Amino acid sequence: MFDDLIATGGPDQGHVFLGKKGYRAWTLADNKPRPDIERRGVLDPAVLPHYPYRDDSLLLWEALEEYVGGVLGHFYASDAELVRDTDMQRWWKDLVDHGLPVEKLPCAELKRVSDLTDILTTVLFTVSVQHAAVNYLQYEHYAFVPNAPLCLRQAPPRKKGVLSEKDIDAMIPSKTQMLWQVAVGRALSSFGDDEEYLLHEGGWREDYFQEPDLIAIRDRFHTRLRAQSEAVKARNAKAAVPYTVLQADRIPCGITV
Repeated sequence: MFDDLIATGGPDQGHVFLGKKGYRAWTLADNKPRPDIERRGVLDPAVLPHYPYRDDSLLLWEALEEYVGGVLGHFYASDAELVRDTDMQRWWKDLVDHGLPVEKLPCAELKRVSDLTDILTTVLFTVSVQHAAVNYLQYEHYAFVPNAPLCLRQAPPRKKGVLSEKDIDAMIPSKTQMLWQVAVGRALSSFGDDEEYLLHEGGWREDYFQEPDLIAIRDRFHTRLRAQSEAVKARNAKAAVPYTVLQADRIPCGITV
């Protein structure tokens, strides 16, 4: 797809270059919503009052963090128990040896339950909430191709007011490229018939824990997600342009491409 209809494709493989460049500067902590929003200067509602991504994502992060911390706290009453868990320590060694190098992670050694909570919450948030935020608006964004053409067939203009309709027609993607852009955006923005959501009424398909304490933690998580979903629906009922992609009962549990 990159080669056929996206400007960074082709023999130069610009998309691969951009991915490598981004990875060199990236750390796992960059995927946490609060520091990212604060870094961009829009954490304070007084600065940007209407920012539903911020308001929805922070509530979902807090719910995930409480859930992950609760589950881990049930199994590890202290940091020392985590250090003694040989399976987890082997997992950590495999991660830093063959996966993410230590400098990409928030800690050099897995010695604190709080660090493990932070890492796992970040991963879960990224593949569910953050993926939904960037994925499920693609059709809305790209389906009108002049709004966001994925390539140009001629050099962009250097002066304003000199392009004719014929010039624009020659510049934007071809009809075939447009059809592909619309089709891909539609496919990526669609839900599967068997999609499983963070707030999945009737329960998740696989329930790993049967202990009463863990069931209570799960139920608390679902209660928080239910409240978030209702708050989003109430806000959108009064909004000129609804923002629905971070509604807990419409966020898939993982990346399902």
